[in-house]
Amino acid sequence: MRLLLVDDELSTREGLLKFVEWGKIGIATVNIAGNGEEALELARSLSPDILMTDIRMPNMDGIELASEIVKSLPSCKIVFISGFADKEYLKSAIRLNALGYVEKPLNIEEVTDTLARAVQACLNDKEKKEYERKARESMDKGIPLLKQKIGSELVAEANGANVLSELEATGFDTSFPWRYITFAVRLKLKPDLETMDTDKLSPERLLSAIFSADKLSPVFSGYSNGGILILHAALKSGGASAIAELAENIREYLETEGDHQALVSIGVGKPVTAIREIQMSFKHAMDAVRRTFFSGYGFILKYTAESVPYKADYVLIEEFSDRLNKGDRAEAVNVVKRAVYPMQQANSADIEKIRVFFLKLFMTLETEMDKRGLQKNTVIDDGNDEKAFMDLDTVAEISDFLLERTNLFFDIIEQKQQVGSSLYDIQEYIKKNYGDSNLSVKSIAEYANYSHYHLCYMFKKQAGTTINNYITQIRMEKAKELLKNKTVKLYEISKKVGYSNPNYFVKLFKKVEGCTPTEFKEKYY
Repeated sequence: MRLLLVDDELSTREGLLKFVEWGKIGIATVNIAGNGEEALELARSLSPDILMTDIRMPNMDGIELASEIVKSLPSCKIVFISGFADKEYLKSAIRLNALGYVEKPLNIEEVTDTLARAVQACLNDKEKKEYERKARESMDKGIPLLKQKIGSELVAEANGANVLSELEATGFDTSFPWRYITFAVRLKLKPDLETMDTDKLSPERLLSAIFSADKLSPVFSGYSNGGILILHAALKSGGASAIAELAENIREYLETEGDHQALVSIGVGKPVTAIREIQMSFKHAMDAVRRTFFSGYGFILKYTAESVPYKADYVLIEEFSDRLNKGDRAEAVNVVKRAVYPMQQANSADIEKIRVFFLKLFMTLETEMDKRGLQKNTVIDDGNDEKAFMDLDTVAEISDFLLERTNLFFDIIEQKQQVGSSLYDIQEYIKKNYGDSNLSVKSIAEYANYSHYHLCYMFKKQAGTTINNYITQIRMEKAKELLKNKTVKLYEISKKVGYSNPNYFVKLFKKVEGCTPTEFKEKYY
């Protein structure tokens, strides 16, 4: 709690400072001023909780001072110090809602009691404001949370009889003959994006944003189902054009909310005429979005009953092993393409079985690396290829992964370590371009004329660290240099060293240096 003490008499100021036990009544800081003008300047910069001021002062008296302060600090509590002849002044104090006044000569016990009441009044105000803030926050969160609850209840096998009343509580008109439809949405962060604030893609945040977006007003409920956003919508017309328009609006909105750094895929269920039939639309939407594995992200996938199955050809695994063993790059790559092609044409299959088949292809490659004594755990930055493989979401990703690893296998055994630029050139390129927020392994690989994974392998082997770690190291060193300049703002430093998101920069700086940029500056500069 902060108090501003104003009196033109030095003896009064010093006496109060000396004899009032400020800490016991909850006042941590006391600032003093000898006149009204000085006090007004202090109040504007310090925002005191309590103003204790003499009424009679030259130039600007206490009433005028208090009038000015309450204009900008309406919650500031006013306590006047008055003399016997100040009764007329106190009439003006009444309209300022002064908490009280103490008469000269001052009685310390009376002063203490009055200030204690002022402190309690401040605490009551703060408690009231906090209660009101929490009430508003609870209301703001309440409707989105209720809509999420409804979203999951609508697809339950036995949705409760209270769903309709819950819907009405959100403002939804249950009496209108809507056409209902469910969308299943998958999102994935684009690769090589370190600066993305992943909180932006949290289901809770996205759902709250969707529920309040005017463009997406038909979406009346939704929830997160194992990382997939389930959105239930009500349309006046269930025609194909209305459904397609809403699906496109959802895709565009989510891409914008994710700063265009997220890949979006949407499965569209079939429209139904009754709210109790939403379960069917939900199942269709889930079937549709499941085909993201075959189609890739960026598509709006309609439900279809037509099935194009995939059957794995295990003979290809033996053929792949033979080509690797013989060192035949072209034929080994051809085997991978022949294995992937039928999968690109399919739209239904046991995806986990497909993953297992292609993992066996990859394990065949790793087995051959072991035979030749190659360091397979330096192929990618985290040394966990099996996990990376199982995290692949689409056919295209699996194809790229296998082709990259196959080519890398041959690059290593042929010891093609210098395709375009030397390690020195790459490090110099990073030092010159660290301020570019788009600097990534991909852009460096294009500059150096390396494949993505060959670059990672070569850099880690020669530099002893990963490229991403090296980029971070350079950026942190440059940031520490910029922190020496006290006139440069934190967001400016963040931008100068390649981070468009200042919050991410602060988190990363603390992770690397053990303290925030501000703490670092205070400690060393």
